[in-house]
Amino acid sequence: MGEIYEGCYYSPDFKHLEKCLNQSIVQLKIDERCRFIDANAFDGCHNLSKIELPANVREIGESAFANCISLREITGTENVEKIGSHAFYHCISLQKFSFPSAVKTVEPYTFYDCRGLMDVGDLSNVKSIGDFAFCNCMTLKTITLPPATTFEYFGKEPFEGCENLDEETKNRIKELIEVTNSQNR
Repeated sequence: MGEIYEGCYYSPDFKHLEKCLNQSIVQLKIDERCRFIDANAFDGCHNLSKIELPANVREIGESAFANCISLREITGTENVEKIGSHAFYHCISLQKFSFPSAVKTVEPYTFYDCRGLMDVGDLSNVKSIGDFAFCNCMTLKTITLPPATTFEYFGKEPFEGCENLDEETKNRIKELIEVTNSQNR
């Protein structure tokens, strides 16, 4: 049987945050022992505006924060190694995300419809960007993308609807599309 702490249900050893039981929670500092934010853990916590991850968190599961429409800030992401698809799907208030250097793949739909997202930091270590990963991130302006020589996969329309990207970023995206298309022929 698991443990309930600060309105969240954890595995008995506290390594997995399985589900937020308090749908009206506004801010949360996750327990230091936690290593995994499980799939759908905060899905639909519409009032959640700030999350502080401990340094031990290594994985954010699929749809973990999906539909957290008030989420503006998430801190402590620097040691995360994997982020599941749809993890921040429709987090329309999220403004900044410090992309962890250990993450090599941006899964499909990870930041889909994060309309307020202006900055995702440095993606230069990423080797793959999945389908619609940043689709409809309308306020996103600049992204540091990986060199074409180390890039492996560019999914379907990952930056569709990102209408405010600067010219340099748009040119880098075109370059990555050309490189991955020529590699897949």
